[in-house]
Amino acid sequence: MQKYIFSGKSHMSSLRITFISIPFLVAAPAMALSGSDARSVAMAGTGVASASYLTAPFYNPAQLTNHVGSDDFGSLLPSVTLGANDEEDLFGKIKAFQAADRAWREDQTNVVKGLNRRAKLLEVGTGHVDVSASLGFAVAVPNDFLPINAYSKTTAVSRIEASVAPEDFFGTQPLKSYVHAVSGATVEFGLAMAHAFTLPYRDYVFSVGLTPKVQQLAVHNAKETLDAFEDDKYQIPSDYQSASVFNADMGMSYKPSQFVTVGFVVQNVISHELKSHTSKGVQVTYLVEPDYNVGIAFDNHWLLLSADLDINETRQFKEFEPEGRELKLGAEVNAWDWAQFRGGYTMNVSGEEELSQYSAGIGFTPFGAVGVDLGVQYQSERDLAVSAQFLMTF
Repeated sequence: MQKYIFSGKSHMSSLRITFISIPFLVAAPAMALSGSDARSVAMAGTGVASASYLTAPFYNPAQLTNHVGSDDFGSLLPSVTLGANDEEDLFGKIKAFQAADRAWREDQTNVVKGLNRRAKLLEVGTGHVDVSASLGFAVAVPNDFLPINAYSKTTAVSRIEASVAPEDFFGTQPLKSYVHAVSGATVEFGLAMAHAFTLPYRDYVFSVGLTPKVQQLAVHNAKETLDAFEDDKYQIPSDYQSASVFNADMGMSYKPSQFVTVGFVVQNVISHELKSHTSKGVQVTYLVEPDYNVGIAFDNHWLLLSADLDINETRQFKEFEPEGRELKLGAEVNAWDWAQFRGGYTMNVSGEEELSQYSAGIGFTPFGAVGVDLGVQYQSERDLAVSAQFLMTF
């Protein structure tokens, strides 16, 4: 695998913006993202067989053929999704320990302050915070021969975790307990294209799609002792590693009837990895791995039911456990093309960890050509994601 470190100012600016956003979001409780646009977010992240021609590059390029004769142009400018998971209020616990630690070190003979310090250290435990962000743009020209969609998508993930050393309960100096923050981002630019074939048997439609794309990868790694950690110092990291690589998505869809679509897609057909710099003896590797998904959808224009299934597990960092496989179920009710009401449910099917996540959203298209979509995914008050987008179709 070949890759190179790039130095163009435009590339560096886009990645810097991505990393600035990650630590800012850490303060907001949310959960990991499922879906790359607000419509899909509201429908549990489904899209392999239900995406429109405007959002097809995010899920399955073969869905570019999912348009009607009156569709001539579409734009998504932009779609923004933010999420984080801070179930254990890790940052609050770290700050509470730092305050208790400073108070005890100023008066180490004070038994009450010593006990309070130990209690706050115990509360930190081995908690973690997960943060995700997504930003997408798309411009599509649907047609019956070769529909195309030029798009860009930025995805960013961050994990901050704490580890407490037993000897620190006895007031060692320097502390052995630490906070480890890792962040990874992918900025991709691609051109999705597809073609539909009408099969001779009962006029069934079979579509194939391809998306060649350029990806810009970045990874940041930082490890600090528990008393020295400051969340705001990671807002503008200057020592992240970056590289530019080529990749592609391939998909297909099949319509055995007028209202049913079955889809299959492999995203990121080429594996890539990028190693971070070493921080206090620790190095992490950011991964881009092939992701296989299947989906099925029923759509009679006023009711859409969709289901997507992850075939394989993927990892964002080599040092972390793979993400679990998910089954996603989504629904949309179309009210005379003026409004759309959406909902969804996600479950983990890997058997390793129980997961139950709900989603909901609404779309407004009062004049048929201009629309706004809103979506939310919810698992708890400290584990959620929100999404919004603006679109135009003609």
